[in-house]
Amino acid sequence: MAALHPDTCLSEPQTHSSTARHEGFADRAPYVVSIIINNYNYERFLQDAIESALAQTYARTEVIVVDDGSTDGSREILKHYEHRVSVILKENGGQSSAVNTALSRCSGALIIILDSDDLLAPDAVERIVDAWTPHFSKLQFPLHVIDGAGNVQDFLMPRTKLSKGKLDQVVLQKGTYIASPTSGNAWSRALLENIFPLPDECQFVDAYLNTLAPFFGEIGLIQDPLGFYRVHGQNASSVAHSGSVDRRQLEKLRLDNLRTKSLLENFAARSGLEVSPDAVTSHWLHLKLELGLAKLRGPDQFSQRDLASLAAKFTKSVFDHDSGLHTLGRLRLAGWAWLVAGLPPRLARPLIHFAFSRNGKASLRDYLSMLNTGSLS
Repeated sequence: MAALHPDTCLSEPQTHSSTARHEGFADRAPYVVSIIINNYNYERFLQDAIESALAQTYARTEVIVVDDGSTDGSREILKHYEHRVSVILKENGGQSSAVNTALSRCSGALIIILDSDDLLAPDAVERIVDAWTPHFSKLQFPLHVIDGAGNVQDFLMPRTKLSKGKLDQVVLQKGTYIASPTSGNAWSRALLENIFPLPDECQFVDAYLNTLAPFFGEIGLIQDPLGFYRVHGQNASSVAHSGSVDRRQLEKLRLDNLRTKSLLENFAARSGLEVSPDAVTSHWLHLKLELGLAKLRGPDQFSQRDLASLAAKFTKSVFDHDSGLHTLGRLRLAGWAWLVAGLPPRLARPLIHFAFSRNGKASLRDYLSMLNTGSLS
């Protein structure tokens, strides 16, 4: 994916009064809910995603599948669903292009964007509609983690407590909040119509939607997991896999964060809002990336003093009252930071691997095993 300046991803969304923002919801009771499944070369998982959408217990659910120019067997699978879902076939243009196309074809007041390797629980839409209020711009929920074969793991995505409530000031100060992956959200159509269409070249859809949503309403939360986030070798955001850390992917995630910062600054300037100069870059999620990357880059680029400074900033951020972390989580992350900063590279690399791994919880036995085999040396 080509790197883009955030200006090319901003379609000048305008904030409105509360009444105008939610106009149209009153006459949509019960709401129609649209599930948009965007797919590109995920034939292995596509059928399960569609079946999970069709299995919803909420009657007024529509399913739209947009295939973004797949070259595998995805379109053969879609032929079997043409009479049960709305199928859109298009040339490859990226996720934002796919979602733009699907949004113009769906009728729901609430919209779920389901990645084609993920799943929804059968009662997900019903639970969302029951919890929805007109004050929300989005409602988020955690997801069970499953592996490529569909086996449920013993942790959720994300692993920290999700944020909720009126978060516009939090975003202006911190630049971000704890949000669920794409499939763990239901979006107000009013929100999407205010900030879409995205230019087709814009690829960081998650960051775009999550960053701007708090300026168009409150963030709702259901504590229970209502879907399944699949971890497999093809995940676009996979950082740690096959016993190694993908430094290039860490660099990409860091760049995405900086694009998000620029996006927020542009939006704030257009809307007459004041954003902190430290937004995004002072949040512990970003500092975790910075520290991991600094250690991997080596002493030629970052001195021990530089690493200690990053560890101190990270520790301060995780102990902020609005970090979203519980006490034990804060202590663990602070300990991780100082170990990464202080240990020799060979001992620090497994810790960085575990910090970004989505395949399960790290254990001392796993750590010692990696040291003994030298898999991360």
